[in-house]
Order: sequence, then structure tokens, then C-alpha cells
Amino acid sequence: MARVGVGAERRLGPLCYDPSQIMSLPEWVDLPSRKPTRNPNHDYNSSAGYHIVICTADRIPLFGKVVDAKMQLNGIGRMVAESIQHHFTSYPGVELKTCGIMPNHLHLLSLFLDPQITGRTVSPVQVIQRLKAYTATTYLKWRNSHPELEFPYKLWQGSFWDRVLRDEDDMLRVWEYIENNPIAWHLARRQQRA
Repeated sequence: MARVGVGAERRLGPLCYDPSQIMSLPEWVDLPSRKPTRNPNHDYNSSAGYHIVICTADRIPLFGKVVDAKMQLNGIGRMVAESIQHHFTSYPGVELKTCGIMPNHLHLLSLFLDPQITGRTVSPVQVIQRLKAYTATTYLKWRNSHPELEFPYKLWQGSFWDRVLRDEDDMLRVWEYIENNPIAWHLARRQQRA
């Protein structure tokens, strides 16, 4: 067992804790509980379509801006767009139907086909985790090479939102929503200014 310096215990408090002390928090302490983001009743290895939304950390608009109801990607937005195209073509049995990048989030509409027919070995959760890891690493390399620009350290929020599509009509509604999202964004911002 590694010995921790004597000063560490003074700075950090006792290094061994009595579990009963941890469990007996005062009643007024309201610890936040994180809501699970995955559907516990869905098998993510099955064949299905998904609407996935990934937000930037603190919802900071890092990907560009909406001008005249059209999304104009900046360098970070273009890097994310290229990564998505490359990433989704590298998995058999995974189809990206459409992607909408907004200033502080992105929408993905994708199909994950039957793994037994297509040889798919990854779940939607794994694909998104790998996409986020790749883009975050690329972003951090770029950010660290431009210290004069004050960009946040994190690119993404910790998790992502997904919804299993019920049928083809549901997929078409989501597709239309993604395509019209820049228009809705533009109108919402105009209304806020009015």
C-alpha cells in the first residue's frame, strides 16, 4: 500500500471514512440525482432508427451562427460535420440519414440495422461516445494550438439525448424538424429581439 504524506491527511481530512458517516447526511442536504438518459426498456443492440441530440458544454455556441435562417458553420462546426460524415461511414449497418448542426447542438437521424444481417458490432451509444471522443480530442488539439483565443476547455456535455423512432412517419417528422431547425432558430432569435 502506498504511503500518503503526513501533510496530505491534514489538507484532505482523514483518508479512511466510516460508511455510516457518509450515509447519515442531514435531512436538509438535497443531493442532485442524475436522471438516466437511456431508455431502460429498449435494447440498443436491436435494429432501430434514432433521433440523437448532442449539446456543447454549457450550450456555448461553438459551431457557427444562424444568418438569415441558414446555418453558417465556422471552423469548429466544419470539423464536427466532417467527423460525423467520416465516422458514420466507418461502421457497417449504421446509416446516417441526415444531420443538422446548430450553433450549440447537433441533431442526428440515423438507422442502426439488424446486427445479425449487417455484421454491426456497435450500439448507438458506442457510436456517439466514439464520435464525441474523436471530435473532443481534435477540438482540444486545435484549442491548445491557439491559446490566444479564449475557447472553453470542454466541447460536449457529458451525455446526449436520444429517442427511438416509432415508424417511417415518425422518421419523416424528425427529418423535417431537423431541416427546419435553422429557420425556427432564426425566428426565435428575431422574436427575442422584438
